[in-house]
Amino acid sequence: MLLRVLFLLLGCTAMAAVASPYESGPPSMDGIGKVYMGREISQVMGHLGAPWLERNSRVREERTDLLVANLPLEPDADIADIGAGTGYFSFRMARRVPEGTVYAVDIQQEM
Repeated sequence: MLLRVLFLLLGCTAMAAVASPYESGPPSMDGIGKVYMGREISQVMGHLGAPWLERNSRVREERTDLLVANLPLEPDADIADIGAGTGYFSFRMARRVPEGTVYAVDIQQEM
């Protein structure tokens, strides 16, 4: 019984020592004030923000080319892009799976 209590106390202490990966602060114009890994989480994007998703500078700013290149995709993979928005990543992944299928869906019909 004593051993059980000891393990319980150690477990609670270990959980309390884990720091949150999130930070909080005053929100920016487009953010929610919660920061993860140095980047502020943005507001939910509606269909009116679609042109921003398709901007010409996105590859340079976010290195989306590296992201897609490093996905472990097989040529015959079937991919589900849930919350695909404009399909920015869907179309890029489709080039990597010429024998596969990409299913893309977004809750906003306008996207």
